[in-house]
Amino acid sequence: MNHFQRFCAGHGITDVVTFESGGSVDSQTILAHIPDVKGLEYDAVIVMGVNESFANATFNQKLLYVATTRAKHYLALHWAGRQSSILLQIYGGGVRVTDHQSRS
Repeated sequence: MNHFQRFCAGHGITDVVTFESGGSVDSQTILAHIPDVKGLEYDAVIVMGVNESFANATFNQKLLYVATTRAKHYLALHWAGRQSSILLQIYGGGVRVTDHQSRS
């Protein structure tokens, strides 16, 4: 079980299914690698690990584009430490930051 699956389990989400390209799943929550979901759409997408080193390479910038364009209604980007500089370039500082750890 990886970190995301443990997080989901801790929040009562137990039907996390790992998706691989070309497969099909019948679940509300799908865990997938970005290249595997190219061309697909989801109501909500959570992209994890968009930290300062993620989008330094052109390939990772393309992956980020693919990941963020999969969401129809809700998109969340998560990072630990500093966010990727590409987010500031794309959104011009318009990224709403919610720090769950600083809340009481």
